[in-house]
Amino acid sequence: MSHDKKCLRFYNHSTGLWFKLSAAGLVSSLILLILLTSSAIAEQKFHGHMADAKLNYDSLWNAAVPLEESKMGKVMIDHCVMTYGGKEHLEKLKSARFTWTMKSMMSPEDIAITKTVRFDRHYKIEREVMDGLETRIIADDEGWFQTPDTTIELYGGRYKSELFSYYVLSLPLAAVSGEFPEIRYGQRKDEPYHYIYMMKPDSLMLVIGIDPADYLIYTAEGVIYEDSSSFVFINNFGHHKQYGTYIFPGSLTNISMGLIVGRSTLNNVEMNIDLKDSEFTPIVVGSMD
Repeated sequence: MSHDKKCLRFYNHSTGLWFKLSAAGLVSSLILLILLTSSAIAEQKFHGHMADAKLNYDSLWNAAVPLEESKMGKVMIDHCVMTYGGKEHLEKLKSARFTWTMKSMMSPEDIAITKTVRFDRHYKIEREVMDGLETRIIADDEGWFQTPDTTIELYGGRYKSELFSYYVLSLPLAAVSGEFPEIRYGQRKDEPYHYIYMMKPDSLMLVIGIDPADYLIYTAEGVIYEDSSSFVFINNFGHHKQYGTYIFPGSLTNISMGLIVGRSTLNNVEMNIDLKDSEFTPIVVGSMD
């Protein structure tokens, strides 16, 4: 007697990836999830806020001091920018392409990721998944999600989540570029980092955690406000490395709702490459339901 193997199909919003699991694979994944949850709890205890889905960002924003009134806040930003090479030097980086290898918490296979950015608000991330190449693009105020057979336009929170990823790649220049009209400084109880809160009027908050020991950025938090809800994306950085005359994190951990959803290792960076508009142009434009 033979049986057809039936698979279940899952979508992970945090990573933007589809996964197929057989019944046996589902059991294995549930066991893996239990183990990973234990790991995430340990991560929460170590990082505190960085894995805490219940953190009240509205309260943190209200408690933070406007940057123009905070000498310490200005010092932290100035030292951080200088550590990364200085504002003028950072502004000379016009474009870059980053290649990563991600170990996803939802897939046994490593995932190849390429992030291409032109620092005039153009960004593309490409992921090699089982169904082919998945791509997310932003070109100024527009955004798209592409698979091999469809293209969907991104609106609202979906667009802002990609915009957050764009700003993360521009750190720490984003803090002094003038794109965030409201900036505040704050600290959190029992945590080593100093925090810079940056708010855009289109309901996107970018928060960076700077370690005063070396003035490097070790965490970036994106808070997206959509109607009466908010969504939090957290990137934790480590193993900072010098690539040419620029510093980039060599490792990245993505955390969503208190759980680690993926860990990535930076393989290579190409800088100041010639990127045409066509690099950030979708093949077909559809609409988001």
